Amino acid sequence: MILEPERTVALPTRRRWVPVVVSVWAALLLTLGASRPVRAGSPSPPSPPSSRKVSVLPISFYTQETSLAFGGMLVRAFRWPGDGADARPSSVIGVAFYTLRSQYNLALSPSLYLRDGRYLLRFSAAFNEWPSTFWGVGSGVSDDDEEDFTRRTALFEAAFLRRLWGPLRAGPAVDLSFTTISEVEPGGFLDREAFRGSRGGDVAGAGGVVEWDSRDQEFWPTSGAYHTVRVVRYAGRPLGEFPFTRISVDLRGFVSLWRGHVLAAQVTGAFTRGRPPFFRLAEMGGPVNMRGLYEGRLRDRNLLTAQVEYRVPLGTRFAGVLFAGAGEVAPSVRGFGLGGIPVSGGAGLRFALDPENRMNLRLDLGVSRFGAAPIVTVNEAF
Repeated sequence: MILEPERTVALPTRRRWVPVVVSVWAALLLTLGASRPVRAGSPSPPSPPSSRKVSVLPISFYTQETSLAFGGMLVRAFRWPGDGADARPSSVIGVAFYTLRSQYNLALSPSLYLRDGRYLLRFSAAFNEWPSTFWGVGSGVSDDDEEDFTRRTALFEAAFLRRLWGPLRAGPAVDLSFTTISEVEPGGFLDREAFRGSRGGDVAGAGGVVEWDSRDQEFWPTSGAYHTVRVVRYAGRPLGEFPFTRISVDLRGFVSLWRGHVLAAQVTGAFTRGRPPFFRLAEMGGPVNMRGLYEGRLRDRNLLTAQVEYRVPLGTRFAGVLFAGAGEVAPSVRGFGLGGIPVSGGAGLRFALDPENRMNLRLDLGVSRFGAAPIVTVNEAF
C-alpha cells in the first residue's frame, strides 16, 4: 500500500454501483449549502480567504453487499497563522460510513505543512470492516476465479519529510497494518489457504521517501512535476509476520495548454522482494491507477502502470476530464511483456468543494475489458 501525497478515500463502489453514484450526486446537489466553504474556529483577526475552510458532504447509498449505508465525508484545507498567501495549504480528509449489516469504514488522512513548508507530515489512519473480492494472483486470472470475503483492517501509514533544497524533500516512513480475513467462500482460494495471508496477519515496515515536487498547486496542478521514490522494509516476527521489501516509484508531470486546459501524465512502479501476503501485493485498479478495473482485480509482486489525463474547466466550480491508462502485473521484473497488456479509459466530472485551493469531489467512470467501474472520492487520481 503506497502512501499518496493526496491520499484518496474512495466510496465502496462495486458491481451494483448505480445507486451509489445517483445517491452521491443527489446528496451533493441537495447539500450545496453544507458543502460550501465556511469559516471555522472562533472570531480572530482577519486572515487570508483560504486560511480555514471546511466542506461536509453527507452520503447514503445501497448495495447488495452492504445493504443501506450512511455516513459522510469531511474535507478541510487551511494555512497556519503567519503563512504567506502563496504557502502550500495543509489539508485533512475524513470519511465515516456504517451499514445496516454492521460494516464500517473510518479513515482520516491529514497532510500538514509545518514551519512555512520546511517540513511535511503526512499520515493516514483507517479502521474498517468491509466486503472485498479476490480473483487470485497474476495477470491470467479470470472472472471464474472470483470469490468474496470480508476484510477487517486497522492501518497507520506516515511520512515525515524535510525540505532539503528547493523542491527536494526526504524523510522516514512507517507502515503498520493489522488484518483479519473472514467470511470466505467454502472451497475457495482463501478457504484452502492457497495464498500467504489467507487468514490475515500483521504487517510492520519502515523505510524512507524522497520527493521532488515542483507543482504550482497541491490539488489541481497545472504545471510542474512530482516524482517520488519510496523504499520500505517489512519485518518478520516478532514485529510482523511477512518479511518483504518494496520499492515504489511515482513520476508525474503537468503541462498547461490553453484557457485552463491541462495535460497530465503519470508512470508508476512497485517492485517487491520477499514474502508479502496476498492483501499487500501490488494492486492494479481502483481510484488511483487503471481506473476501469475494480481495486485488486489484478495483483502480483510487481506492477507497472502509465496514464494520461486531459482536464477541462467547466466554469468556476466544475471541470471535466478524459483519461486513459495501461499497465501490467508480473511475478518478477523479467516477467513484464508487451502482449495482452490491460488498457482502460473513461471520463469524469469534478466539483470544487474548495474553489480557491481546488480540492475537488471526483466522479470517474472507467471502462476496460473487465467491465466498467465508477469512482466517487476526493482529490485527483494523480
